[in-house]
Amino acid sequence: MTPPTSTLNLLYSLIKKLGETTATGQLVLTAQNKRWYFFFYQGQLAHATTQTHRVRRWYRALRKHDHSWTPTESDTFQREPWEYRVLLQEYQQQKLHYSKAKAILKTIFLEILFSLSQAQDITHKWINGWSVEKYNQPEFTFERSELKPLFKEVKALSEQWHSFNFFPSLSNQGILLKTPPLCSASSKSLLSLQPLLNGKRTFWDIVVKTKQSPTIFTRTLFYYLQQELIQFKSLPDLPNPTVNKACELPQQHRPLVICVDDSANICHETEKYLTQLGYQCICIQDSTQALPILLQHKPDLILLDLVMPVVNGYELCTHLRRVPHFKSIPVVLMTGNKSIIDRIRAKQVGATEIILKTTEKAVLAQAVNKYLRPSHSTNQAVPILQYSLT
Repeated sequence: MTPPTSTLNLLYSLIKKLGETTATGQLVLTAQNKRWYFFFYQGQLAHATTQTHRVRRWYRALRKHDHSWTPTESDTFQREPWEYRVLLQEYQQQKLHYSKAKAILKTIFLEILFSLSQAQDITHKWINGWSVEKYNQPEFTFERSELKPLFKEVKALSEQWHSFNFFPSLSNQGILLKTPPLCSASSKSLLSLQPLLNGKRTFWDIVVKTKQSPTIFTRTLFYYLQQELIQFKSLPDLPNPTVNKACELPQQHRPLVICVDDSANICHETEKYLTQLGYQCICIQDSTQALPILLQHKPDLILLDLVMPVVNGYELCTHLRRVPHFKSIPVVLMTGNKSIIDRIRAKQVGATEIILKTTEKAVLAQAVNKYLRPSHSTNQAVPILQYSLT
């Protein structure tokens, strides 16, 4: 059995080396036809996964940190790593604080590192890029100083399992309590454990359910094995999360956001991101054609770039407020320089809010979710008197 420190030391040295770069990509470790994937963003570790009990591990981590999640997008699992993408979406939709998201990721890391700890004949390779990197944010990565305590915890647990001659693969098997002898003095206490040790829960499942530390439960497990009171059984992973069709709203029932911006890149990114959030989005690059399109589609919220040729954001907002239908529709101006003069003028033309034009998706999400919710469209937005321009 390979000493647990050697494999973990190898991985830690690779993480240290990558941390000295700005590399973005995947570090793939392979042993005995099993692979572990470590995703890096600008030199920092962002996520890790392996296929063994991947879905169980995901739901366990959510349960441990009291976060409920229901898949609502059918394409969620088409971009890897999907778990990381879900956490980014939950954060961007303000359903999850980034500190809790990182705690969930650390719980996943712990299991991944442990599963790797006693692997033999490790090989590794680097693959540039990964599909979710364009949605990533720096706060969703881990510096080496954050990972060091985690490696220390995993090493201690691995050494404990090594001393008991346990293999990490046992942690993914169901633990079944054998029927104790009726004459046994401890039979009553053992019978009370049968609902927990029913062969349908793994070591990690039980650790989360009982809120015990892994090292404490390992000692309990070792005692029961010595007494020949438990046995392990193969346990499959849970099925992949599926989208509840009731959660997939018809397109026409989703709030509509229209973005007027002369930048093709901004239009493309805005439409893509708002669609991911659950909104309909139409982008208009020619501000001179915006008014008839807005009248035709009657959006729930309007995003206007401030600086555009021919008709700028101020002028377009002024025209919109003269139309009865648009008097109560939120109009958010986007600018590269939110000066006092811009704020005053935006208020004068009737804008609901003015925000800095940025590539930060969380800023856009906050601005849109402030007035709309992706689950429904009432076309009755916050009254224009509720300014955010103070």
